[in-house]
Amino acid sequence: KWEHEVAINDLKRCAKVLEVGCGFGEFVRRLRDDCGIDALGLELNQSAVAIGKKNGIPILPHNLADFSLQHPNTFDAVCGFQVLEHVNRPREFIESALKLLKPGGKLIFCVPNAGSFLRHTQNLLDMPPHHMLRWSIESFESLQTLFPLRLDRVKLEPLAAYHIDYYLNAQQGRFRERNPLLGRLFFNRFTLSLLRRGLQAGGRKFYVGQSLYAVLSKLS
Repeated sequence: KWEHEVAINDLKRCAKVLEVGCGFGEFVRRLRDDCGIDALGLELNQSAVAIGKKNGIPILPHNLADFSLQHPNTFDAVCGFQVLEHVNRPREFIESALKLLKPGGKLIFCVPNAGSFLRHTQNLLDMPPHHMLRWSIESFESLQTLFPLRLDRVKLEPLAAYHIDYYLNAQQGRFRERNPLLGRLFFNRFTLSLLRRGLQAGGRKFYVGQSLYAVLSKLS
């Protein structure tokens, strides 16, 4: 995943890292094997936990809130990739993550970017009960007023190759809704083919993709 590559650079100086909602634990494995970091995963999906453990990856089937009470001030970084948007109690979730962090520790999230082309789509998976929240740069900036956190940086994912058609469909719908005539002029079978080729040839790197990556630091 794009966010895994970005996060590895941000975690190089960390000794102990927790990933919440780690799935099969591939990122945990990479941190341990490739970076020499003492990494641990939390995952509530029992099948994913079993597969991860079978592959020798340390994954615990623990609730974040309960785990935070048992291990306060333990980790240099807590990560959650494509998890926060599923949480229906974000305040409690973030408070639990903060309990686990040492002072100055990093809180790293990657979420679907509500400010991206997603805002021009009607995707049922981007709505409750699948996605409970939509996050933007402004959302992460506001966390600084609610928690002892500092927003260090935000990074936007370039348009991924597997999202090209999704992106074009979103833009087509946007333009046709605003101006049907111009929408048909700029987004037809011929122009869509040209746009797709241009994006596939490397042009996609200049367009904002789906995900938003944020790094925050716990204030002492």
